[in-house]
Amino acid sequence: MGAARVILVVEEHPELRQVLRDTFAADGYEVRMARDWQEGEEVLRTQVPALLVADLAVAPGTTTREQIIRRLRQDFPQLPMVVLDEGEFRHPEVYFGSERKPGYRVLAKPFRLRDLILASRDVVGQLEDIS
Repeated sequence: MGAARVILVVEEHPELRQVLRDTFAADGYEVRMARDWQEGEEVLRTQVPALLVADLAVAPGTTTREQIIRRLRQDFPQLPMVVLDEGEFRHPEVYFGSERKPGYRVLAKPFRLRDLILASRDVVGQLEDIS
């Protein structure tokens, strides 16, 4: 990878957030971090990253994961995303609809860092191949 590309990581657990920062920095990314979705939205308003890796955990009674994804797809249709899911593994269709658009993946927690890096490279590469 040439010049550093920006990635936004949204993760509520501080230890995992640090591991993800270190892992993506070692893979050549300039990493922006957010503790929750509200912080993630603030970062997105100032800079659209090359990749979004997010645990879209939300407080009960607030916006749903599906609403967040729908808004992201509407506002940032070319933004590659890897969603980290803490529940039972969900198929991408749950988040991204039945359309098999490139640039989206879901990984169930716990995951292997190698799988996350490969998924991230894959979704970014899918969109670069289309451009």
